[in-house]
Amino acid sequence: MTSLRPIPRSDIQRICALTNQGTRLTLFHMNNETEDSTLYKVVVNHEEQYSIWPDYKDIPAGWLAIGFSGPKAACLAKIEELWTDMRPLSLRKKMEG
Repeated sequence: MTSLRPIPRSDIQRICALTNQGTRLTLFHMNNETEDSTLYKVVVNHEEQYSIWPDYKDIPAGWLAIGFSGPKAACLAKIEELWTDMRPLSLRKKMEG
C-alpha cells in the first residue's frame, strides 16, 4: 500500500496550496520509496496561482487547465517557468495601483 503524506511546507513556493471558495484542498505526494507514475495537468486559478492535478480527475471548480500535462516533475518545472511572482493577482494589482 502506498503511503501518502502532505507536501512539505518548503514546497509551497513551487506549488500553491489549493483553495476553492474557502475550502482548502490538501495535495498529497507519494513516499519517495514508491515511483509516482501518475500523469498530472497544470492548472491555474483566477488569482494566477498554479498547481498540479491528477490527469484522471476532474478539475475542481475555479481552476482551469493550461494545456500542459505530463509526469509530476515536468509539470512542476512548467509551473516554475510560468509562476514567477508568487503574489496573488489581486495583490499585485493593488500594489501597482
